[in-house]
Amino acid sequence: MTIILPEPQLYLEKYCDVNQKMNFKRLIEFKQFLEKEKIMDFKDVKRIHLTKYFANVINKRDLRKVTKSRIFSMIANYMIFLFENDLIPDKIEITKPKFTDFLSERTINRAKTAYPKEDQIVKLLQHAFKVNFRMFIYLGIISANGMRDSECRTIMLDQINLEKKMIVSGIVENAAKEGMVIYYIPDALLPFLTKYIEELKLTYRDPKFLFHEPKSDQGYISYKSVYHDLQKYKRILKLDCKFGTHVFRHALNHYRFMQNCDQALLSILLYQQPEGTNAAYYMKILKDDPEEFYSFWKQYTWNLIPKIFI
Repeated sequence: MTIILPEPQLYLEKYCDVNQKMNFKRLIEFKQFLEKEKIMDFKDVKRIHLTKYFANVINKRDLRKVTKSRIFSMIANYMIFLFENDLIPDKIEITKPKFTDFLSERTINRAKTAYPKEDQIVKLLQHAFKVNFRMFIYLGIISANGMRDSECRTIMLDQINLEKKMIVSGIVENAAKEGMVIYYIPDALLPFLTKYIEELKLTYRDPKFLFHEPKSDQGYISYKSVYHDLQKYKRILKLDCKFGTHVFRHALNHYRFMQNCDQALLSILLYQQPEGTNAAYYMKILKDDPEEFYSFWKQYTWNLIPKIFI
C-alpha cells in the first residue's frame, strides 16, 4: 500500500510548467520518505516527519543551499495548502533548518568565472547582428532591461508600443515569473526593432509573439534555443565569462551600482521588492508619476547599441 498525494496538480498550478514537473517529482520523493516512515495517510504526518526529512534527507544531498531552501518552502507550503483545504486536520509548520551549502568542483569553477562586462556584451551584440538578427533583437532588449529570459521570449507583438518605446511583458501564463511588467526600448534599438517586426509580419501570417517560432508548440522560441546560441557565440568570440540568459540581469545591475544608483532604485528597476530607507520615497514618486520610471531607467541604463558599429 502506498500513500496518496492529495491534490498535487491543484497545488502546483501556481508554478510554471517547468517548475510543476520538477516540484511534482519532489513531492513524490517526500511521499516515498513518508512511506519508509510507515505513514500511509497525510492526515498522520507530524512535524517530526518534516524535521527528519529536511535534516536527514534534503540537507545531506549534493545541492546548493538555495536549492534546499526552495524545496523546503515548496513542501512546507504544500502542508499548509492541505490544511487550508481541509485535507489534513492540523496545521503543520516548522522553522526552516540551517541548510549547509554543497560546493561541487563545477560550482566552484563557475564561481570563479566573472559576469560579462560591458565590452563583452557589445561583442556579443556585434556578432548576433551579423549572424542572427532575431538574437540581436533579443539581446538588445534583454541587456537594456535586465529582464528575465521568460519575460523576454514571451513578449507579444500587440503589447509593444513603438511610439512610446514601451514593452509590456509577464502576461503569458506559465512562462513569466512576476506578472505584468513594463520595459523600455532603447532609442538606438528602435529602428532595428521596427524593421524586424515589419519583416516578421511579412514572413509569417499573424504572428503573435515578437520571437515567433513556427516549430514551437508555445509559438515562441525556447530557452534551449537561446542558451545554445549564447554558448556558441561565447566559443566563437572566446569570451572568458559567464554567458547564460540570466547574466544580463546581473551585469546591468552591476553597471547601475557603479553609476551610484540607490539600492532601493536598483531593486525597483528590476521589479524586485525594494528595501532601505529610500524605498518608500521612490515608490511614491513612481506611483504619482509613472513617467519618472522611464527617466530613472534611461539615466541608469547603458547605451550599448551605438557601440557595436564603432
